[in-house]
Amino acid sequence: MSHHLGKISSGVSKIASAIFFVNVFAYGRVFFATILATRISHEAVVALSFSMSVMTVANMIIFGILSIIGMDIAKAKDAGSYQSYIAKYFKISGLICVIVLLLAMLFALLTYGHVSLLATEFILVYAVGFIPFIFSSALRYILLARTYSKIIKITNIITFIICVVVTLLCYYLFENTSIVSFAFGCIIGFLYNLLHLVHFSLKKEVISFSFLRDVKSTRWMECLRFIFEGCKVSLVYASDSIVCAIIIMLTLSYGESYVVAVQVALQLFLFASFWITGFANGVMIELPKYGSIRQSKKALKVVLSYIFKKAVIYWLSIAVILFLFSGVILKYIFNLHGLSYEIAHIEIHMVIVLVLFDFIRQSLFYILRLLNQVVSAVFFSYLIFAFSIILMLSLKYFEKAPAAFLALYVISCIVISILYLKKIINFRYARR
Repeated sequence: MSHHLGKISSGVSKIASAIFFVNVFAYGRVFFATILATRISHEAVVALSFSMSVMTVANMIIFGILSIIGMDIAKAKDAGSYQSYIAKYFKISGLICVIVLLLAMLFALLTYGHVSLLATEFILVYAVGFIPFIFSSALRYILLARTYSKIIKITNIITFIICVVVTLLCYYLFENTSIVSFAFGCIIGFLYNLLHLVHFSLKKEVISFSFLRDVKSTRWMECLRFIFEGCKVSLVYASDSIVCAIIIMLTLSYGESYVVAVQVALQLFLFASFWITGFANGVMIELPKYGSIRQSKKALKVVLSYIFKKAVIYWLSIAVILFLFSGVILKYIFNLHGLSYEIAHIEIHMVIVLVLFDFIRQSLFYILRLLNQVVSAVFFSYLIFAFSIILMLSLKYFEKAPAAFLALYVISCIVISILYLKKIINFRYARR
């Protein structure tokens, strides 16, 4: 296996670089919005962190559901059946839009009076952007199934730029919009993304409007079965975002400074995790090319050694940057002072530890996926996270410092990493 390691490493690095690049522009919007919100007011940060924590969970569930399009559309046998599959995804996207909009309105009503009017306004405006976002996400997976990946990178970059420009224009031209300007920026960015992808898909004959004839004949039960199957994948995608959302919710009662600090700490972790996600996906894509990994314990030990080495190198890089420049990042990029700065500074040390074990956890998960151990891996993850959430609720009841919430999340990742590693080592291989 050692002689293949160079090829594996090269392949993983290329995939990691590509996914990191895409993630920066696809998910960097919230990082930008957090920087903007800290310059507006603490209320703006609270509204953003509360609203986007829930919206991020929704995003992850949507991605999980629609991610199985590539596998599903491969079943199409001819041009006619291909169009019927496109019609099905169109109907599924419409159904998801209705569900998301109804849930967003319900959530906005629950938010009104409990958080702030600003948070309610943000949720209602951002929810409109889910319509083009959902349809463009479905189209992205269809394009990926046809190996059109370059257009997705280009549209992600332009969408990010449009979002930033429109956000700043709305904020400076209409000052009363506050952080809701970011929601308007996202709507325009998502609309552009959808229109560009539709134009490209029609031009390359990936889709044609002939699929509209099949929309009515597509059975609702078939759509619901697809969503149910996709929800199983969503369990993998959404676990971390659910825990982060709960941390934000629990922190709300401690005051705005605490929420600001947690939001900044989580955004720094999210930014650091862009490379981790890319590396883990690289592991998932490259390792199946080498069948000996599934069969040989010795071969897998070589891969595990490679993963741990890369995890430590990346962790040291992030640790050095955050140790040396955390003061500059918090003061001059996120505009933190006083209590929020002090809390964020403490939580950055937890983020440093979290980066190492999140790297290991994500990479080991995809090895378990390779060994067909996904169900048990997801079960263990949710079991540990559920226990940590119960402990968080207990700490809140005894009014302990909210920094402990993030500490419990870190401990959960450490425990899950150990359980994953133990499961990989104890797996019954055909060869030693």
